[in-house]
Amino acid sequence: MIQAQYDETVGSCHLSWHVLSLSVARIVNNSDNLQGGLNITMTIETMAREFRYDGLRLPDPNAKLSVDEVRTAFSATYPEIATAAVTGPEAVGNKLVYHFTKAIGTKG
Repeated sequence: MIQAQYDETVGSCHLSWHVLSLSVARIVNNSDNLQGGLNITMTIETMAREFRYDGLRLPDPNAKLSVDEVRTAFSATYPEIATAAVTGPEAVGNKLVYHFTKAIGTKG
């Protein structure tokens, strides 16, 4: 759910968001002052997810999967992902980027 409220006293738009794990929106505000009135338009775009591991860019296998389910899917090809740390999302252009980072540890 995205809520926007315009405050004419300071001329700014305050946004509060509730971000779902599978859907994130980028909001672009365009305002025009027409005949003393205010016209605000908002464009909501769903951002694609991208996963990165060890210098590789991995496409989202299914947007309906949680990040942990994506980790499980990729661990069949990249076993180290099963124990990797996940960071993100980071908005890069029109994508949400998650990073899988190898767990560092010692044997013994």
